[in-house]
Amino acid sequence: MSEFKKCAICGKYDFAGSHKCPPRWEVCARDIGEWEPCYALDEEEAAKEFAEEYDSDDHAMMSGDNLIVLVRKHEGGDVKTYNCLGEASPTYTAHLLLKDTPHD
Repeated sequence: MSEFKKCAICGKYDFAGSHKCPPRWEVCARDIGEWEPCYALDEEEAAKEFAEEYDSDDHAMMSGDNLIVLVRKHEGGDVKTYNCLGEASPTYTAHLLLKDTPHD
């Protein structure tokens, strides 16, 4: 059985024996304009991954801010523009109490 680990090239976690890096894209925030590499299945996924990483410090996108992300193929070509938004999804959990508590 192969080992589950992070790829040194694309940064994705997968089984070492069967891993194939997704296509390489270049992404940047429209207002900054510094292109960065991103490995993703398609342009939209590359834009989402970039936005998630960009927003990881202050989570402004969770409060309604948006981010315009530019995406192009690694080899060059047309630039596509994505309006990225974030949303917080509430998570609910239930934990069984070891002893029933009396209820009113």
